[in-house]
Formats: sequence, structure tokens, C-alpha cells
Amino acid sequence: MPDVQHKRGSRADLNTLAAANGLLLGQIYVITDEDRLAVATGIGTYQAYIKEGDNLTAGFSSDAESLGTISSGTLSLDIADEKENFKSMVNGGAFTLAVPTVNTTIVLQVTNNGSAGAITFAAGYQKVGGDDLTTTDGDDFLVHIAKVGSFASATVQALQ
Repeated sequence: MPDVQHKRGSRADLNTLAAANGLLLGQIYVITDEDRLAVATGIGTYQAYIKEGDNLTAGFSSDAESLGTISSGTLSLDIADEKENFKSMVNGGAFTLAVPTVNTTIVLQVTNNGSAGAITFAAGYQKVGGDDLTTTDGDDFLVHIAKVGSFASATVQALQ
């Protein structure tokens, strides 16, 4: 297991390090002029500010995991092996959205192609609401999915 390392300095000091690609991935930084903690998320970047004694408020970003074109069967949206909570896919045929097996929240961006089919929600969803999922070529949607314990819900937001 690697050693945990940290650096101390002002925000200006850390900005200078970031500009010079001088930050280590995952390294913890204490911003001494603001009583905040920061975590490096890559060479040249740091974020996830936590003011000591306060709740975490902001500073996270994420890429969307592309699931490709789904045209049949059941789509599992489980989070594992560094997969993202933000996912995108193309609706290329009728399929079913499975209930995640772990507690999670997922935002799924769906774009219909010319072969788009009906998307159904597995029986394990207690509540499905929001806009209708159409099959019109080019239509886009965000599907917000939440699972906690034995409860799961989905909300559809049409983007056109």
C-alpha cells in the first residue's frame, strides 16, 4: 500500500503547482490560507474542497461511461470496476432497464436512433415517473435512477 502524502500551502501555492503539473494523483493538500482540504484528481488539477468542520459541498467532476448501442435484452447499470455513475447509450431497439443490485444513483443519457424501441423498467422499480420515453429518431432523455435498500425509482426527463 503506498504511503499517504500531503502538502501544505496557500491556494496560490497549489495553483502554481497545478500549473506546473506538480501535483500527484490522489495526494491530499491542506490549503492553509482557507482552512480547507483538497485532493489531487490528476496531474495539474486538484479539487474536492472540504472546509474543516463543514459538509462536503462541491468540487467533483466525472466522465460519462458510454454503453454503446443497446438493441435487446436487459441492461444492467451496476457500478463496479471504476465504472461511472454517469452513463450514455444509444437506444437501438426494445430492451429492459434492470434495477441496480447495489445502493446507487445513476444518470443515464439516452439518444434514440432510427431503430429505437420501447424501453421498459424491470418489475423491481417501485416508482417510475416523469416524461414519456418515445422512440422518435434523435430524441434524447436523461433517466435518473436511485436505489436504496430494496427500493428503486426512475425519473425520465425528455430533452427536446
